[in-house]
Amino acid sequence: MNRYVIGNWKSNTDRAGALQLARAVNGVERGDVQVGIAPPFVWLDAIRSEFGDTETWLGAQTCSPNGQGAFTGEVTATMVSELCDFVLVGHSERRVHFGETNEIVRAKLNQALGAALVPVICVGETIRERDAGEAETTVGRQLGAALGDLATDQSAMIIAYEPVWAIGTGHAATVADASSMCRFIHMQVRNLMGRPLPVLYGGSVSSDNASDLIAATCIDGFLVGGASLRVADFAEIIGAAIVTPNQ
Repeated sequence: MNRYVIGNWKSNTDRAGALQLARAVNGVERGDVQVGIAPPFVWLDAIRSEFGDTETWLGAQTCSPNGQGAFTGEVTATMVSELCDFVLVGHSERRVHFGETNEIVRAKLNQALGAALVPVICVGETIRERDAGEAETTVGRQLGAALGDLATDQSAMIIAYEPVWAIGTGHAATVADASSMCRFIHMQVRNLMGRPLPVLYGGSVSSDNASDLIAATCIDGFLVGGASLRVADFAEIIGAAIVTPNQ
């Protein structure tokens, strides 16, 4: 399974800062790790125009669940595809803060696949669901809604496990919890798709915990938030994915 490290910049950077950060990331040693960045929409064109086609994937943080039409303020997957290689779908912050349901996530996934984008499908449980012993049930339901009856056997897709309680809190899942859930996700994906997909871990990933996490079984890389805005930290996370062999 290939390794991936993707940086989600969220609502951060100005134009000059985005270009500077993209230049720095583009120069990071990455071996055979596929590195990607997801800047805010408004900087995508500037970054793509400056760098053209590079080894670094460029992605969007979301896309519309609809195609073209009277949807003021929406950015369609087809629009995104002119600039990007991938798109995040169902990030926990979209689910929690913007009310994206499993049905909306599936609609966005369909749009992304129709536009030949690689969707990074985010799943994860809240702390209430974990404490109630419902983590696997929740994640299994999210996967089923996204992947069930999906007639795209050869489409490239990535799953990112992001426990909601670890996003931006500084409290990453333990290696045991992260690897256990990623193992469960691999099993569910095989049941739903009949083939494997890469499974990344996201949630307060840092240069301090990346090596331990990537050494665990069933984790194929990272979706990185805050640390992706600091080039030195992001480079260390990428380096951890290079030097530690797959289990």
